[in-house]
This record gives sequence, C-alpha cells and structure tokens, in this order.
Amino acid sequence: DKAALGAFTRAEPLIAGEPAFESFVRHRLGRLRFNLHDLDGAIREYRRALELRQRLGDRLGEAVTANNLGHALHLRGRYDEAAAFLDRALALWKPGEDSTQQAQTLINRGYLHLDLGETDRARERFREAWWLSRQAKDRDGKATALNALGSLELDIGQPAAALRPFQASLRLRQPGSRGWAVSRTALGVAYRQLGRMEDARRAYADALPIFHDLGETRYEAVCLGNLGWLEVAAGDNDAALGHLDAALALFQSLAIPSEIARSLEGKARVLRHRGDLKGARQLMEDALAAIERHRVSQTSDTTRAEFFSTQQDSYSLQIDLLMDMHREAEALEVNERSLARSLLDRLGRARAGGRRYAALTQPRSRSAAEIQRGLLDRDTLLLEYRLGEERSFLWAVAPDSLRAFVLPGRAEIETVAGPACDLLARSFDHTAEISASMKLDKLSPMLLGPVAPLLPGKRLLAVGDGILRNLPFAALLEPGTGEPLVARHEIVALPSVSVLGEIRSAIAGRPRAPKELWVLANPELAGTDEPLPHAEEEAAAILALAPAAGRFAVQGRQATRAAVLTGGLRDYRFLHFATHGSFTANDPDG
Repeated sequence: DKAALGAFTRAEPLIAGEPAFESFVRHRLGRLRFNLHDLDGAIREYRRALELRQRLGDRLGEAVTANNLGHALHLRGRYDEAAAFLDRALALWKPGEDSTQQAQTLINRGYLHLDLGETDRARERFREAWWLSRQAKDRDGKATALNALGSLELDIGQPAAALRPFQASLRLRQPGSRGWAVSRTALGVAYRQLGRMEDARRAYADALPIFHDLGETRYEAVCLGNLGWLEVAAGDNDAALGHLDAALALFQSLAIPSEIARSLEGKARVLRHRGDLKGARQLMEDALAAIERHRVSQTSDTTRAEFFSTQQDSYSLQIDLLMDMHREAEALEVNERSLARSLLDRLGRARAGGRRYAALTQPRSRSAAEIQRGLLDRDTLLLEYRLGEERSFLWAVAPDSLRAFVLPGRAEIETVAGPACDLLARSFDHTAEISASMKLDKLSPMLLGPVAPLLPGKRLLAVGDGILRNLPFAALLEPGTGEPLVARHEIVALPSVSVLGEIRSAIAGRPRAPKELWVLANPELAGTDEPLPHAEEEAAAILALAPAAGRFAVQGRQATRAAVLTGGLRDYRFLHFATHGSFTANDPDG
C-alpha cells in the first residue's frame, strides 16, 4: 500500500484536466490512505473524489465514494457527517445494483446506529444487508452481515444469542484471513461474557497474529483490549495491564477517543482490584475527559445525547470509586456531570443567544457546594438517585448537610419500579390501581426508607435515574405515615439539579410574563388513549385560582397541537396540561 500510495501520488500532476481519471485516482488514494490508517488523508481524498463524481453525474461512483467517506468519518468519530454521507450513499443505490456495495453501506450505517444506541435501526440494516448478500450469493458479504448481527446481540447483553451468528460467520470465512480473524475475535468476546475464559483466550490468540502480520492496527488494538478485559475478569492483573497498555498505545496512535476511554477504564478496574483507588480514580478522570471531548465534538444535540447515553457505565465506575473513598460530595458531582447533558447544552445556548453560544464555554454541572448554597433553601431537600449494577446510591442534600446512602442494585429496583410505573399508568382501572398500591408498598421503603427522618416539612427535589425517571415520586408512600408523598410535600421532579440552576440563570433577566395561567385539558386523542378522567374538573379548579383577565383555556376539540404552537404561551407565567403524557427511561436527553 505504501508503494502504491507513492505511485499514485507521483501521478497527481498528470490528472489535471481529466476529471474522470482524477476521480478514480482520488478515490484510490483515499482507500490507500485508509488502509495505512491515515483517516484524515483518506477523508480529504474521498471528499475530492466525491465532488468530481457528483459533477460528472457518476451516480454509482458517487454512491461508493460516499459510503467510504461516511465509514472513514465514523471511525474518526464525526458521527453526524458520517450519517449524512452513508444515508446519501443508500439513497443513490437503486434496487438490483451492486448488491455487494449496497450491503456494505448498510453494514456501515448499521454500526453507526449501534454506536449511538439505536439497536432497532441497526438490526434492520444488518438484516437487509444479509438478505442482499444472500440474494447475490456473496459468501463474504453474508459472513460480514452475520458478524454484525452477532455484535448487536453482544451490545444488548445477549452473548448466548450472539454465538450462532458468529459461528455461522466463521464457517463462511477463509481460515487465516482477515475476515476469519474478525469473526474469531468477536466470538471470543461472546465466550468471555459467557464465562468461557479459555475458549475466549484461544480465540484471541488465533486472531492477534493475523492482525499484526496484516498491519491491521485498529483490529490488533481491539484484540489486545479484549485480551486485557478477559484478564481483568480472570483476576490476572499483571497480564491485564500489559494487554491494556499495548491496546492504549495503539488507540492513541490512531486517535480513537472512545477506545482510548475504554482502555483507561480497563486499567482503572485493575487498579481498583489492587486497592489503588487513587490511581484508579485518576485513570477514570482521564477516561471521562476523553468521552466529554468526543461528545462535544459532535455537531448535533441529538447525536451528542445518543452517544452520551452509551457511556453511562464509565460514569458509574467513577461514582463507585469515589464512594469507596468516602468522597460522597465528589460522587454527587460526577453523577451531575452524567445527567441531562444535551438539555444543559440547549439551555446554555438559549441563554447565551443562538450562534454566539458556540464561542462560549459549555454549560457546566454544579458542584456540591454550589448546589447547597445556590439552589437549595432550608425548606428544600434534594433526593438524587443513581442506579448501579451491584449497588445504587441516594444522595440527600440540604443547605447544611450532604449524606449518601447505599441502595440495592439496578435489577432489584427495576423488578419493582418497572411494574409500578406500568400499573400507575393504568390506575384508572381498579384492578391496576390495587396492584400498583402493592408495588408501591414494596418500592417506597426501598427508595425512601434511608431518608425517612429527613423528609418531614421539606419540599422535595427528586432526580431519578433509569426507570426512576418514569416514576411519579408523588405516589410513593412516606415511611411511617402510609400516605403518598404529595399529601405532605411539594415535589419537583428534575432530570438533574444542574438543570434547575441553568433554568434560573436563563430566566434571571427575563421580564415577568404579563398573564398568569394557560390551560389545556382533555384533547380529543387518536389511537388507544381514552379521555383522562376528571381532566376538565381539574382544569376548572386550577383556572379558578387565577384572575379571569389573566387566564386562558383550550379544551376538547380546541385543545390541539396548533393551539399550543400558536397560543402565545410565552405570555403566561404558568402552563398546565391536563392530558396524557409519556416518555421513556431510554430518552437520551434525560
């Protein structure tokens, strides 16, 4: 490849004025630079080739180059641009044209979906790629698609389900080839997650020298990293550090932030096993810094949020470390850093004013001291939750105190909280209401028992995590009283307490709205949602609290989306929606 690159580079003066030939040379230079791990050079050449092929009307050539450019941008971590070019390539293909190239584009797009946590979309792409490869009798394409489907199963925590596609992929590969080594490595990950350590170790040992001999640095680094994580799980700290250090050096040479962070996290786990909490903490700070740099490098809020939602385990490890070190306030600060980042970005941009925001510092989460001094008064108690695999945490924060409590792990809480949320959503049905009460009887002491003595007389700010974001905290039973929290407390649910600080900053200089209250009640809903019981009575009671001249309501057929968008809501201090609403715990915006 180096020799070919030199030859093509020397030919550059000869291609001036020959756009068709130049587009071929530029595309070829892009492939050569890609193979030599010069992603920036590859991206530069592909951009030139793409421009030429578009100008020439070479639709098929444009599709191939757009795919290669999108793939290179994905590996470079520029997800929005990558998505745009991969989608452009898919739009250019027509049915029946070059199934091999179409399938490869689908695979590349699917892996981008997977990196952003979009598993359903990834599955659709991978299955379509497998079908196209099967129709074309493309043995290697089928193997690549099967490998992708196995990788998806690993990503959603189903290693047993991943074995079958990985093994089928391996049977289609030429032993000793690059593709065979890729499938063998992926199979090793499944074995490791299933606890089959020796099978995993053999798989990695088979693949590693192939990658090294072929100069496949990225795959070699991935294989070394997998070996490191295997030894972390096996408890061989020295071997784990050796492999992770080697992987880290290669990933740093390739400038892949997400893999750099993962290697640092592996090393941090080793140091934690050794009892070096301080060293582990520093490695995790470096890992989180790499994640944050990668997050803010994305151009769209949605992509930032989707990427960030896939990185929460790293924040959980740092929180665990800090709690082991009895640094509860710092653990709370890390938790705040992990919450609602894209919402904070949007609030900060709105406060700074459009494009001018781009030149400003990103909005930051609040420190524990800032939360206590600036966001809480003596009548307010913050309850902030973090769900973890082995243990969860609850921070109870007041202006003059900060305490942390250990709760059961995520699975134990979700087993009760998930059904409780579902039943509460259907509690207009008497049977569901009774079942929800039974779940709340079990869930309430789990979530509130440790802080029961701190609750009386307090306004409560509740920051949930995972399934707890769906939970109406007002319905939880206050320990010792048997009454719902809402009976004795004002309750405010927040995606993070830092969001509250940003909102306060955003409205600090805003003039008071001239009107008091805008209400929407009981719109006519399509689909399966029935009218919300007593919504109109609720609206009438709330409207009665505001003077007639300063209130406005839309109900029934008048309660439409258009009414919301054109109703001048910014002129009102309070908005009330008496209707159904839903969101999911997987919403990346938190």
